[in-house]
Amino acid sequence: MKQIITALVGMTLLVSCNSTTSQENEVLSKLQRDLNPQVSETDLKQLVSNNNKFAFSLYQNLHTNQNNTFFSPISISHALIMTYAGTSGETKKEMKTALNLSLDDTKVHASFNKLDLGLNINDDTYIFKLANAIWPSQDFKFEQNYLDTIMVNYGASLKTLDYSTKPDESRNTINNSIAEKTENKIQDLIPKGAITPMTKMVLSNATYFKGSWEFPFDPNDTEKGIFDNSIETDFMSQTEIFSYFEDENLSAIKLGYKKQKSSMIIILPKDETFNISESIVQHIQNNFIRHNVTLKMPKFKFTTDSISLTNTLESLGMKLAFDSTKADFSNLSQTSSIYISDILHKTFIEVDEYGTQAAAATTTLLSTTSQEIVSNAQMSLDKPFIYMIVDDQTSQILFLGYMLKP
Repeated sequence: MKQIITALVGMTLLVSCNSTTSQENEVLSKLQRDLNPQVSETDLKQLVSNNNKFAFSLYQNLHTNQNNTFFSPISISHALIMTYAGTSGETKKEMKTALNLSLDDTKVHASFNKLDLGLNINDDTYIFKLANAIWPSQDFKFEQNYLDTIMVNYGASLKTLDYSTKPDESRNTINNSIAEKTENKIQDLIPKGAITPMTKMVLSNATYFKGSWEFPFDPNDTEKGIFDNSIETDFMSQTEIFSYFEDENLSAIKLGYKKQKSSMIIILPKDETFNISESIVQHIQNNFIRHNVTLKMPKFKFTTDSISLTNTLESLGMKLAFDSTKADFSNLSQTSSIYISDILHKTFIEVDEYGTQAAAATTTLLSTTSQEIVSNAQMSLDKPFIYMIVDDQTSQILFLGYMLKP
């Protein structure tokens, strides 16, 4: 009988037509997470570059001029890389191409581990945390090498659930875990009916970010304004020394968070046909100059609906993983006919005078500076703009979005 793998943002769900046993078993690796992976700076930079290329490939497919776009490339990459670890043959080749991976598997997983350990931080003014989990059915049989790879490099917790007799209770357990890991910003990621008695495993990633601005906005300076000639909203404003760039195509600004760990880069295109890419962002970052900028910026807050990434990933060349007759997940389990039935993603962001909160969850369902002021500048973000939260140490894009309407 066929078993389905459904990929949701931060979560992977494996579904099977086989019955499950009532006995609960913990699925564990005898190994521990490697907290000091030996990864060269070259390999880490290569992984970040690959991840960012994948981020912009996703953006080109997800972005529309009808709605706000916002997603977490790092969350999606985690849900997919844990699934990728279980693939073989042509399925592996397609996923590797879609994810823009250029390192060999050993270096890929070790580099993800190194990246994660550097990203995670938690204090009063800055929080970034990634939480990976695997939720197998009680009777699912893993390949030991897969369990070891996931534990050593991703520290994923494994907890069995009774999908056979308690599918909706299992769904609530996973959704509640995602909500807890994202400070209740991502709720009800898996919709009712998505988990059935045929479900075999869910892989999940929950990502949460909270950063206080290095230079907060004064709430007394916030006032009503018009966005894109039609929408009345609250605009924050301040004049401060920021990293700024401008050419004939765009203007861009870098807003730092406290701890100088990451920043928000905002790009304001001068033409509606502007097309963002990794090379353009690198060019902007390499040519930022300190300016005394008078900035006006809208406050905004929204939660996206759960979106399916299946069509997007298929368009990037990842097709066999969704094919029930051809998918090869033999490095995950010897259970036959496992494939991905869907991948879901959901995000939240809030930007105000004090800083930014952002969260994301992804699931895969297997139904089986220089201080010199060069000049003055003004930047009014009163029309659609591109924005991203970037880790300053590695340049890894954590969140990426397009603001159509606040």
